[in-house]
Amino acid sequence: MNVVKERYTFINGTATLKCEAIAEPPANFTWYRSKKQIHNDKHYRIESGNYVSTLHIRVDNEDVFNVYKCKVKNHLGSIERALILKRGEKPPTPKDMQLRGYNSNTFDIVVNHPRSTDVADPLMKVTGYRIEYMTELEFKKDLGKWTNSKRKEFAYEEGATFLISNLEANTSYLVRAASRNLAGYSDWTKVEKFHTLSLTPTNANSATSLTSFYTAKHWLLGFAVMSLHFSKNLAFGCRAQQKQQLLLQLVTGSCTSLSL
Repeated sequence: MNVVKERYTFINGTATLKCEAIAEPPANFTWYRSKKQIHNDKHYRIESGNYVSTLHIRVDNEDVFNVYKCKVKNHLGSIERALILKRGEKPPTPKDMQLRGYNSNTFDIVVNHPRSTDVADPLMKVTGYRIEYMTELEFKKDLGKWTNSKRKEFAYEEGATFLISNLEANTSYLVRAASRNLAGYSDWTKVEKFHTLSLTPTNANSATSLTSFYTAKHWLLGFAVMSLHFSKNLAFGCRAQQKQQLLLQLVTGSCTSLSL
């Protein structure tokens, strides 16, 4: 019994149909459109292995919206599966993409795109997003191509932000996003450049912090020594241990006052 499934795409888009069959011995895959066998040409490209065959379709006219069949056969028998390729609507491109937060290995990204409520077919509403990213250095090495970029898929959720993690510290990344529906993906947003934080503070900040710390410590120490000297002249019975305790309290920032 044939199982008919529906797939959607749009003009000037692409469609990918997949047919899987686990058979021993491995079976041969054959694709048909309107009962006519499909071969590789400018509209179709077939990739087949022992257990799966994928039909890539370039959609540039209405003729591609049709019924497709995948026939799987070995010497023990055969089976067919049918898929209907229907015309859908290309999803709108997200308005923009912003960085909500970041650290040394993560970007928290906001994709601004109100979910469409006035599409002709409710099935064509935006269902999610794809975010692609790569380091600026990788982008330059690949001569401005996104072939080796990384990507993550996210489901649509109103008000949600999306985390891109496992990034390199102190590194510039190029990032872009596209919306998704049942028919495919939208055009990409404008490419944004975001930069991760360093793992440690900069040397300049460290030097400033250390300088401030030692200046404050030296001032406290000088104040403690003068106070102890003044206390010694007025309180002859003061023990050395008490002096040491007072010195420690002052150096560490205690609010203990001198008792004369």
